[in-house]
Amino acid sequence: MKGSQLDICLSNGCFRMQQRVFTCQLEFFNKKLYPVHWLRVVLANVSYGKDQRRLFRVNEKFSVAVKPLIISNELETLYDAYENSINFEAPYSVESCLLDGVTHNVFDSYVIEIRDGNRLIAAGIFDNGSRSIAGIMNFYHPDYRKHCRCCQIFRLPLRRGKACNQI
Repeated sequence: MKGSQLDICLSNGCFRMQQRVFTCQLEFFNKKLYPVHWLRVVLANVSYGKDQRRLFRVNEKFSVAVKPLIISNELETLYDAYENSINFEAPYSVESCLLDGVTHNVFDSYVIEIRDGNRLIAAGIFDNGSRSIAGIMNFYHPDYRKHCRCCQIFRLPLRRGKACNQI
């Protein structure tokens, strides 16, 4: 599902799970039904406040690259460290979250890599449409937990730039 096909699905409230798209109106959690609110943001309209700009300056030492997604050992090792440090349920691996055993990714997926020198410290994976993008998963090394707020924010302008360059 690439290009305008993904755009149409996203505009209809569908999101990705492994190699499928889905939508739902309700979620069952703690023995109760809750309404689901799918959020979309017009990235071209995002503006940054004083705190976000300060975080960008503080973390300029990290290098950032946007690349077509390849599920490498390095990416899985980073995710494993992250998954072992959190206290909520998460997928077993990047591969299980995105592909679940299939060998071909039907989505046009990219990864935003954040590095401290040569060390991969955070990653954000997104699917690319013609006029939209969908953030799929974000994770970081627990040694950089204090930077995780910045890492979350750091990925947004990259996604915004990627998407806005295509519109």
